[in-house]
Amino acid sequence: MATKSCNYINLASFSDVHLAHPKTITGHILDVLRHYFPDCHKTAELDIIFIPGDFFDRRLELPEDQVYEIRRYIRDLLELCKKHDILLRVLEGTPSHDWRQSKLFTHLNEVFGIGADVKYVDVLSIEYIEKLDLQILYIPDEWRATTRETWQDVEAKLGEHQLTKVDIVIMHGAFPHQMPEHLHNRLQLHDPDAFMAICNYVVIVGHIHFFSQFKRILSSGSLDRLAHGEEAPKGHLRVRIDRLLGQHVIEFVENTLAKVYKTYDCTGLDEHQVNDLLESALTRLPADSHVRIKCKRGDVVVSMLPHYIARYRTIDWSIKEAGKQIESDTVQTITDISTRGKGIQINATNISQLLIERIELKHPALVARCKRLLDEALNE
Repeated sequence: MATKSCNYINLASFSDVHLAHPKTITGHILDVLRHYFPDCHKTAELDIIFIPGDFFDRRLELPEDQVYEIRRYIRDLLELCKKHDILLRVLEGTPSHDWRQSKLFTHLNEVFGIGADVKYVDVLSIEYIEKLDLQILYIPDEWRATTRETWQDVEAKLGEHQLTKVDIVIMHGAFPHQMPEHLHNRLQLHDPDAFMAICNYVVIVGHIHFFSQFKRILSSGSLDRLAHGEEAPKGHLRVRIDRLLGQHVIEFVENTLAKVYKTYDCTGLDEHQVNDLLESALTRLPADSHVRIKCKRGDVVVSMLPHYIARYRTIDWSIKEAGKQIESDTVQTITDISTRGKGIQINATNISQLLIERIELKHPALVARCKRLLDEALNE
C-alpha cells in the first residue's frame, strides 16, 4: 500500500462511462477502465475516486450478458479500493441513463463483504469525510426543474451544515462555458461564479462529453467516444491538491484506446474523388471503427457503398444526409436527445433495400436491373 500524506489529496474522476452503450461496447469500456486503473503504485497513491454520473447508458435487464460483466468489474474495483485504502463515491447522473443502477456499488460491497469505503449518492447532500478532512457537496442531475431552484437547495444545505464553503463539489449538469453562447437562454445552466464562491478546491462536473476547464471547474468529458462528433481526446482527470499552499495540479489523462468515430464528407464528389478520399482513410482505421458518410441523395457515393461495406466488414457504417440542420452532439447531450440513431445504420442485409427504395422514387424503370447488379455485387 502506498504511503499517503495528509498534506495532499490525490483524486481521480471518470465520468459518462455509459456502460451498455449500443455502439461502444461494454467489454471495450471495461478494458479501458482496467487499463487506466490497474493494481499498481500510481493507483495506490489515490485517496479518492469520483464517478460523477452516467456510469450506465440505459436500464439493463438481468438476462443480458453485460450485466454480469459490469458486476464483475464493480466487484474488482471495490476490491482494488479496499486493498489500497481508496474511497469511492458514485453520483447518480441523468435519470434516463443511470436509472439508480449505481446502487450496485454499495450492494456488491455489502453482499461480498468487501469492506470498501464506498458511497452511492442520489440526493443533493454534503458529506464530511473525516479521514480526509473534506467537506464534499454532491448534486445529482435534474435535481430540480431549474438551476435556480437547485442553487436555492445548495444554499439551504450549506446553512443546514453551518457552512459557507465546501472543499469539493461533485455534480452532474452543465455550465455556460460548455455550451454554445446562442443556447445559453434556452438551457438550464449553472452559475460558475456562484459555485466557485462556495468551493475551496475544485468543482468536478459530469454530463457534457468533452473535456473542459474554466478556472476551477473541471469536466473530464466521457471516458470514451460514444458518437460521431466526438473526435476530440477522451479520458479522465487526476487532481493533486496541496492543502498547505492551496494549489492544485490538474492532469487530463487521455484515453489512447478510445474508439474511432470518423465522418467523411462525400457531398458532390465523383467516383474518383470518393475513392481517393476513402481508400487512404479506411486502410488506416482499426477494426470496429465507426464511419459516417455525409452526402446528399443521389450522390455517387451511395451506389459505391456496397463495395466498401463488403471490403471493410469490421467497420460500423452510417449515413448522414448533408444539408439537414441537426444540433451538435454537445447540445443533444445536454438536452438528453440521443445522437445515436440519427444516421441510417448500414449493413449487408439492408444496403440493397435502402438503395432500391431510392431508385424506385427517381428511376423506377431501372429497379429490376439495379437489383440484379446489387445482388451480384453483395454476393461476390
